[in-house]
Amino acid sequence: MHQDNHVGKTTFQATKNVKLIGFFEDASKIEPERNGSSTLAFPSTYNFVDHFRTAKGEVLWTPRSNLMLDVLGGYYWQPYQYPNQAGMNVAGNPWTFNQTTGVTTGAVRNVSSSDMGITIAANPQAV
Repeated sequence: MHQDNHVGKTTFQATKNVKLIGFFEDASKIEPERNGSSTLAFPSTYNFVDHFRTAKGEVLWTPRSNLMLDVLGGYYWQPYQYPNQAGMNVAGNPWTFNQTTGVTTGAVRNVSSSDMGITIAANPQAV
């Protein structure tokens, strides 16, 4: 598993009455064998990828000593997906559960929610 987080914030006092504030975050979490266990074979695990970005810009203005105006805007982007391991989600490779051993094999689509997140342009196979 890999997880990282990079954050930056800046504040600039443009004039006596105007302050500019900016924030940016870039983070990712990668689990190439998500949900793996002694009863879930590697080919049935997910190749989970989550990469998100957060940004915020703000202008703080005090035109008079008894009045303050604060305008801010932000952005959050989070493409993520829970795809099967490469080559597993193919015809003829059904999900199976062996009652004797308790081991699950085959392609496992995220059956609890079928959630694939936002389609990533760099990966044309994302759904």
